Amino acid sequence: MNKLIQISILLSISLFFVSCSKTLFQEVKPHKNLSLLYIYVEDSSSQNDTISDSCYDIYINDKTISSCVEINEYVELNNLKSGNIQIAAIRSDVEKKSINLELKNNEIYFVKVNTLSKEFNGFKILRVNKDTALKEIKKMYLANPKEEESIIQNVIEPKDTQSSSKSDEIEKAYKLKVDGLITEEEYKKLKTEILSK
Repeated sequence: MNKLIQISILLSISLFFVSCSKTLFQEVKPHKNLSLLYIYVEDSSSQNDTISDSCYDIYINDKTISSCVEINEYVELNNLKSGNIQIAAIRSDVEKKSINLELKNNEIYFVKVNTLSKEFNGFKILRVNKDTALKEIKKMYLANPKEEESIIQNVIEPKDTQSSSKSDEIEKAYKLKVDGLITEEEYKKLKTEILSK
């Protein structure tokens, strides 16, 4: 009986540590006809000057993608369709910074949330080239991966798997034009592509 209790305790401790472990960065390729986006948080302040609240909520087009991404963590989104998106990071539910990106299929994008020193009391969000990003992100960990998978499926991919009609697609393109996310020329090009399907 005593041995059974010891084994149970050891098993519980092992499961606890396994569940708490994080996944170190691994570069992947984008899925066919989709874009891949990495968003990571880096601290540019000195160790003695780190801002205590370093937790960021990440949004794409005003929809939550990941909650509480911390310094030295990244988010991987491997199922984004081409088009314009707005990526936002919010710290302490108060400070918000955003960046707009135009995604193209089969491309990889890197966006960095850069925590500044206490002296500057803020952060910035910026697009980073692949070589620089890979040097910075290689020692970072995947932020709350299980949470991200379910959120991404609901935000990026439509719940209804039936293909939308051409009129629905044209309506979506028109809304992008009205919202100022695409130009009149881009709208006409999209409309022509939709109608030619």
